[in-house]
Amino acid sequence: MFPTKRKAFTLVELLVVIAIIGVLVALMLPAIQAAREAARRSSCMNKLAQIALALQNYESAHLSFPTGVDNPTGPILNEQRGNHLSWIVRILPFIEEQNTYQAIDQSAGAYAAKNRPARNITLALLQCPSSAYSWEGPNSSYAGCHHDVEAPIDDTNHGVFYRNSRTTPRDVSDGLSQTIFVGEINDDITVLRNLCWMSGTRATLRNTGAPPNQAVYTGKKSLPTPIEWYEQNEYEFYDGSDSLADAADDEGLAEPADDGAPPEPEETAAAEADDDGPSPEAATFNLVWVGGFGSEHSGDIALFVFGDGHVTSLTSMIAPTVFQQLGHRGDGKLLDRSDLDW
Repeated sequence: MFPTKRKAFTLVELLVVIAIIGVLVALMLPAIQAAREAARRSSCMNKLAQIALALQNYESAHLSFPTGVDNPTGPILNEQRGNHLSWIVRILPFIEEQNTYQAIDQSAGAYAAKNRPARNITLALLQCPSSAYSWEGPNSSYAGCHHDVEAPIDDTNHGVFYRNSRTTPRDVSDGLSQTIFVGEINDDITVLRNLCWMSGTRATLRNTGAPPNQAVYTGKKSLPTPIEWYEQNEYEFYDGSDSLADAADDEGLAEPADDGAPPEPEETAAAEADDDGPSPEAATFNLVWVGGFGSEHSGDIALFVFGDGHVTSLTSMIAPTVFQQLGHRGDGKLLDRSDLDW
């Protein structure tokens, strides 16, 4: 009898098949990553829409939007000192966080020891899935707009959420659909971790002083440098050379409490100024510096929710003047819609 021949792949055929599979996988990976980012972006937009609904429900119940931050004096310093209850605290009952809201002693302030259990809770609604730090502590990926230009958080700001604000829809004379209420943030995680979502500092408030994902100190004449507005407002610029506690003493404040006091900056060389103003590291540790919006979504964009509840993306290429108009609740200027990605 003749032996039966076994059917099998030759080595060459096997290598060809493996090469084809490798090429197909390489072609599919970008599409898979794009699909994942699209899903994350959709989830982020949904979270912003829920926040918008909560703000509208709050306004219906209280006849005004929540205050950006409660504090008897200003400007607001980026440190664990003062009342500092944020606008997020006010809307907790409207985002299915009634138990968290009831656990907060508002009379004690955001940094009181008795409020630590609630302060350390991570709220899923406040976490952008595209952020690299979305689940790293009780941080918020979203902040309310307190002003149209870079300036300390105070009661004279032009945004919707600022110190002791009680903004009503009528106060937003530019129109709810043309005014930014809340947008994405994604920077300075070391500082934000110590302030968290309960703090009405730059952890939950930002301004439209510069386009998304851009620093305000870009050297453009249309945007003020830190030194310029510090001199205009008579605030002393903190360059990071001392601890935050020492800087607070320079402002005539009491020694900070031991309850989660912010750490000292590790480096001081980064605080040196150049021709375009102080470095980003110096601004990070500044006690009254606020900063702008940004995100880690692909396409160099950030998502924003407007007063009428619609969510849209704005790119870093938006004209700075137009972006500043969107952060002002009532400047009365005509808006160039051709520069917007509605």
